[in-house]
Amino acid sequence: MRWVWIALVIGACGGDDGKGAGDTSTSADSSTSADSTTSTDTSTDTSTDPETVAGCDHNGFTAVAQDAGPLSGYFFYLAQTSTGVPVTTLNMELVPSNGGASASGSYPLVEGDYATCGNCILVYQDCDANLDNCAKTFLANAGTLNITSFGSSGGSFAGMLDDVVLIEVTIDDQLHSTPVADGETWCIDHFEFEATVQ
Repeated sequence: MRWVWIALVIGACGGDDGKGAGDTSTSADSSTSADSTTSTDTSTDTSTDPETVAGCDHNGFTAVAQDAGPLSGYFFYLAQTSTGVPVTTLNMELVPSNGGASASGSYPLVEGDYATCGNCILVYQDCDANLDNCAKTFLANAGTLNITSFGSSGGSFAGMLDDVVLIEVTIDDQLHSTPVADGETWCIDHFEFEATVQ
């Protein structure tokens, strides 16, 4: 199933369609060809969350680079906080076969398992230059994904996340997520995104 090591500004590359960035249960398969498309959109997203939500360990997200596109039966979006390391990423994996978005619209984010989620929103905290070996993984279990533009190649993928709460999880080699006991939460009150579809 899902994910690719996306070549962004920090030059990460590689490939493994069986896990997301930050899942350290398996290593990247160096024999799998990487997505060789590099994001050229390095503009700073200034529409990050200005509010601190009570009870959350982390709040908001600031993107300095973004990338989006279709891949192996699903659609991905990735934003990163830095062009250096460590880097924290915000990932969207929209999986139509699991009921995920394939057009503009408003989609509620519900508690569930990463292995079966359709609209998967994740934050991988403090990852290395390969977007791997991340300190923590967070999976959304509440909030709304609003997609205002779902273009094809060369078009725009744009929208916003509202009132999103992500909980700290671990993801095993079968892609099942398990909440971390007494784990941290990451809250994103409002985040606007826009990237050119590769």
